[in-house]
Order: sequence, then C-alpha cells, then structure tokens
Amino acid sequence: MIKKCLICAKQFEAHHWNQKFCSENCARVQARARVKANKQLYRKIGNVTGEMKRPDGSVCINCGKTFEQHFPNEKFCSDTCRLDFFSLSAVETLFDFVRG
Repeated sequence: MIKKCLICAKQFEAHHWNQKFCSENCARVQARARVKANKQLYRKIGNVTGEMKRPDGSVCINCGKTFEQHFPNEKFCSDTCRLDFFSLSAVETLFDFVRG
C-alpha cells in the first residue's frame, strides 16, 4: 500500500495498515513534537487550575530540600535524589527480607 508520510510528505510503501511515517527519523520527529505539545498543554492547564505548583514549594522525600514542582506528582528535587531513594529502598528491603 502506498502512503504519504505525515512529516515529510514523501510517498512510501507501508508495511502495516496503520503506518504513518516513511522512516524512524520521521516517527521520532512526530514523537518529539507530541511530547513537547503535551508538556506545554499540561503546564497551561496546571497554571489555569492552580494545581501545577504549590505556592510553598515541595519537599524532596529523599534529601528534604525544598524545590519547585513542574508536575503535581513530583516527589524528588532531582533525578539523582530519585535514583538514590529507590536504590536505598531496594537495598533496605532486601536486607529486611534476608534478616527476617
């Protein structure tokens, strides 16, 4: 089936009935654009409803540092804190299991 790519408008032979892009590069371009649009929409909706950021800031559950939330469910001030928290939790759980 011959289709037209949604990104570059090049014609291509589709290998599946719902294929929309001629290559992985075009698919990545679309994916990046979709993620960017979703983030912008989420921020806009959050700012309108007032649920996006807490006025007093949030406290990191790993280090206790106050940080500004970008999303309502953020619990960590950084990726490093998030990874530290889960690696420590996993080790503690393993030790508790072995001891107990």
